[in-house]
Amino acid sequence: MNKADMLQPSVERVLIDMGFINRYREISDKFSIKDESFKYEKSDVVNLLQELGVEVSVYEGGQYFANFEFVGNYQFRLGLTIKYNIIEVDLTVKNENLSIKSGGSLGLLVQLITDWRDSVKKPSFGNSEQLKSLLAEVVALYTDIKEEITGVRT
Repeated sequence: MNKADMLQPSVERVLIDMGFINRYREISDKFSIKDESFKYEKSDVVNLLQELGVEVSVYEGGQYFANFEFVGNYQFRLGLTIKYNIIEVDLTVKNENLSIKSGGSLGLLVQLITDWRDSVKKPSFGNSEQLKSLLAEVVALYTDIKEEITGVRT
């Protein structure tokens, strides 16, 4: 599998132009302290995301995936995997008319954009306020990516 199988040039260009790498790095740096003793319920994550306008389903292994969201001819999906209070964020972008099917974890997207020269640590949290703020920033980034790709403000 090559880079273009996971990140089509048109999506890559939008991510570069919007400063995606720096934005994701800022989130990672801001939420870099984890406390595994902090316990949360899966319902806490579901409720927080719901408050942010994202409906998710819960899967095995601390995975949360939204249904595909249609914006114009595009489909978007946000996914989260939470383990040991570390959040891996996944993004999927599809547009069958343009043969676009990009996606993967945000960390992987950084590596693909930089040809494996750069990486960003997954963000983490140690209390309920950090979890809430982290999810809000992830959803804001996801919303901005959708808007930049489609040109449609949601």
